[in-house]
Amino acid sequence: MQTVAEIMDPDPVTVGPDASLEEVYATLRREEVNGLPVVNEGGRCLGIITEADLVIGCDAIVTAHKSTLAVMREGRTFVAMNTHGTPTAAFVRNPDWQFPAAGCDAAVQAAVGAAAVGRLDAESLSAGLLGDSIYTNPLMLGYAWQRGQVPLERAALMRAIELNGVQVGRNKAAFEWGRRAAHDLAAVQALLQPAQVIEFVRRPGLQDIVERRVEFLTAYQNAAYAARYGAMVDRVRLAEAPLHSSALSEAVARYLFKLMAYKDEYEVARLHTDSRFTDRVAAMFEGDYKLVHQLAPPMLARTNARGEAVKRPFGPWVRHVFAVLARLKGLRGTPFDRKRSAATATSSSGTWLRRARNGTR
Repeated sequence: MQTVAEIMDPDPVTVGPDASLEEVYATLRREEVNGLPVVNEGGRCLGIITEADLVIGCDAIVTAHKSTLAVMREGRTFVAMNTHGTPTAAFVRNPDWQFPAAGCDAAVQAAVGAAAVGRLDAESLSAGLLGDSIYTNPLMLGYAWQRGQVPLERAALMRAIELNGVQVGRNKAAFEWGRRAAHDLAAVQALLQPAQVIEFVRRPGLQDIVERRVEFLTAYQNAAYAARYGAMVDRVRLAEAPLHSSALSEAVARYLFKLMAYKDEYEVARLHTDSRFTDRVAAMFEGDYKLVHQLAPPMLARTNARGEAVKRPFGPWVRHVFAVLARLKGLRGTPFDRKRSAATATSSSGTWLRRARNGTR
């Protein structure tokens, strides 16, 4: 009988813990092996990195990234891929940005073969069937399990969800919907098709538009600030009245609001301390949970190579800072305002209002 020592390579190919996934991928292909020991400088084995048997790709762009493709191999890897298009930061800089769905699919298919890719819009299914896209991940897990790609008993997975103690019922339901999607995706998608019901919805008039925005601006700053907005819309409405139209007034009502309701640091703090936000979070999670906020505070945030502020996590204590900052919104646009972006936005809206009152551009 052979021993392990007799079949092992006495001088195996290894990688260090600082090796990139691209380097690992190249080594796996070059040496024609399925796994590599990860060894530190002292020769101690820290673990083994292998090609993936299963990739659950909840984000198509991440799934098609070169570091993820590096652990895929045709004949071994199965990819369960969420095809839902999620905008990236590039959309903020380029309004013409398009989700590269075809490119992502082609890259993954080239890596593992067409037969080893399971596709579904898990995010839309999660939102439509369970009311929130937050259940996308367990739905994807259920899909992969039903396809025979997760080597665990269903009972073990259900128990893990129970031990996690967060929205247990809904996470289990998401898992089961994923299983049904793997069995008959068309039937599950059909459940989300709207019935052909014609519903007549009254188009909001100018008064409705203004009232909602006045309420918001009052909370955003104060009643006087909201009154300036309302007065300007009234001024335009009266000037437009002889034309028997409200198109210009509605445009001013919508876009002056956007200018005046700039989301600065005070507004971020106000929205995060609003009871509606905390109530929604409480409804989504059970048991002992912790809120962590990803922020890039002015004067504190580091910048990347492009000069952009980099966000970092702040624990629950930052909510006390939010509460104080929200109460300081009265400083917005005053000489005591240390937030340049807020002051600039408030100044811009004030300048626009003055010019409009004077009949100038």
